[in-house]
Amino acid sequence: MSEEKLNFEVNQRTELQRLCHLLNSNEEELDYLARLSANELFFLRNKFSDAMQNEHAETWEKLAKVTKYMPNFISAMVAQDILGPSITANLTYHMPVKEAISISSHFSVKFMADVTEHLVPSKLEALLKEFPIDRIKKIIEELEKRKGYYTMGNFVDYIPSDRVMAIANQIHSEETMVRTATFSNKKDRLVPVIANFSDERLKKLILTASNLNLCEDVLVLVRFIPETELHRYLGIIVMIGGEVFANYLATVKKMGGEELEKVRSATDKLGIQINW
Repeated sequence: MSEEKLNFEVNQRTELQRLCHLLNSNEEELDYLARLSANELFFLRNKFSDAMQNEHAETWEKLAKVTKYMPNFISAMVAQDILGPSITANLTYHMPVKEAISISSHFSVKFMADVTEHLVPSKLEALLKEFPIDRIKKIIEELEKRKGYYTMGNFVDYIPSDRVMAIANQIHSEETMVRTATFSNKKDRLVPVIANFSDERLKKLILTASNLNLCEDVLVLVRFIPETELHRYLGIIVMIGGEVFANYLATVKKMGGEELEKVRSATDKLGIQINW
């Protein structure tokens, strides 16, 4: 993927988290990569991903062509019982959208979730536009059970934005929502989701992020929240007070930039006196 094709803002922390997942590593082991910009990390990750997939691309393409000579339910049985999720995912890139959807309709939800964990959504935008929403919801429910935060966050970036709300409504855990945001670059897509939260659930989300030391993943949403609505979020944080308020205050000061200026302006308008 060339740099010219990158048409959305990339988050450095998100890309470090994604690289850790891709390489089965942790942030301490990849600490030396922190000096790279968000865009550099994005392209590095995609280079790794492409190299892993392209090694056997010709084989997957030839194998995918065989499926058109078999009934779809037979292809599904072969995928589940013989090929497994990793190979099935690689075949998906070389199939017509309608054929891939038809074959997958014969998969169990668990196997479809297995396959989803091996897919690269940036290569499947056409498929994601057509894939039945009811099946996506079932996959999300299964991924939440598995704590598949990386997979869900990755798909948030590429699934059609008008489907994000319906899918997010399947997520019942505030921890899942926060950790999914950690692995998503297009965090603005999550703003309409949390805007529909009741004050009580929003409070739970804020508390969860603080307890997980993931305040930044909530605060980065600030830049996408209309100023007319921002007072609701800040009001809940101020109402919680104590260590939680201190955590968010320290995080927004550390982040600086647009988030800090927007929060500062909003607190001034609310008459909240803070020593910045």
